[in-house]
Amino acid sequence: MKYVTSLKGLSRWIGISGLVMIVSASLSATGPRITAAMFSETKNEIVTVENAPLFSMQRPDGGLAFEIVSAALKTQNETVTLTTYPVQKMVDYYLTQEKVLGVMGRDPTLSNEDKRGNKVLPVCLVHEHYYYYKPLHPKGIVWKGALSDLKGMRYGAREEENTAAYQKAGVKIVRVSALERFKKLKEGEIDFIKEPELSANMMLESNFKADKHQFGMIEPAPEESTALIIFNLKNSDAKAVLKKFREGMNTILENGQYQAIIEKYEGKNPLSQSHLKNFKKLWKNELAKK
Repeated sequence: MKYVTSLKGLSRWIGISGLVMIVSASLSATGPRITAAMFSETKNEIVTVENAPLFSMQRPDGGLAFEIVSAALKTQNETVTLTTYPVQKMVDYYLTQEKVLGVMGRDPTLSNEDKRGNKVLPVCLVHEHYYYYKPLHPKGIVWKGALSDLKGMRYGAREEENTAAYQKAGVKIVRVSALERFKKLKEGEIDFIKEPELSANMMLESNFKADKHQFGMIEPAPEESTALIIFNLKNSDAKAVLKKFREGMNTILENGQYQAIIEKYEGKNPLSQSHLKNFKKLWKNELAKK
C-alpha cells in the first residue's frame, strides 16, 4: 500500500487562491509534512484534511477511515493512495481542478458542492463530543441538547464547516484551524469545539498531556456523524473503483475484517459494537439505493 503526500499542481493552486498558509508556522509537529520530495504523480488518489486518527499521514495504515477503504479495495485487488492536506480548500481544489479519484471527510465538514454530481458513500460512524476548557468555565457549560442552550457562546468551527444551525441559534462563530482548536480553547479565544472523540484523545495526549484533564466534554454527546468517501465521477476510473469498493465493503463486513479495524481503534466495547451494528444498517440502506 502506498501512502504519500503529493504537491502535483500545487504551484498553480497557490497562484489561484493565494493560500500561503500551508508553509506557515501554524503547522505544528502533529501536522502533515509537505516537502520537495513529495512532488509526484499518483494513481487512484484520495485526498483529505489531516484529522488523526481518522485520516492521517502519521499512521502507516492511513488512519481508521482510510484503512477501511483500503481493506475493502484490497479484496478486489485494487489499491489507492492517500494524500492529506492542512486545509479543506486544498482538498476542494484537487477535487474540482485535478480530478482526483475521491475525497474523504466527515459529513459536517464536506460541502454540498463537493457532494453534488458525485457519488457519496459512508465508511464508518464517528462518535463526537463538544469540548471546553474547565478553568475558564469552572461551573461547566450547561447544555440540554439544543444549540440555543449555547446562545452567545463562541464556537470554534473548522474553516469550511457549515455553521448555519449555530448562527441561527445565536452562537458566535470563530473560524479556527484544525491544529489550533484545543490551543484556542485553552487561551480563551473560543468557548467550545466539536471533535471526534478518537481525534480529541490523540490531540490532547500529544500536545496537552500535562493538563489534558482540564479539557472537559459537554454532555450529552452530539449525535454520531459519518465519515464519508466522495467518488469524483469526473475521474475516468471512478465508476470502476466505486463498484469494487461496494463489493469490497460487503466482503469485509461479512468476514469480520471491518469489525477488526473498528476494534483496533475503539477497542472491543459497547461503543465499537454500537458503531458496527449501526453502520451495517446504514450500509444496507445504501445498497438499497442502487
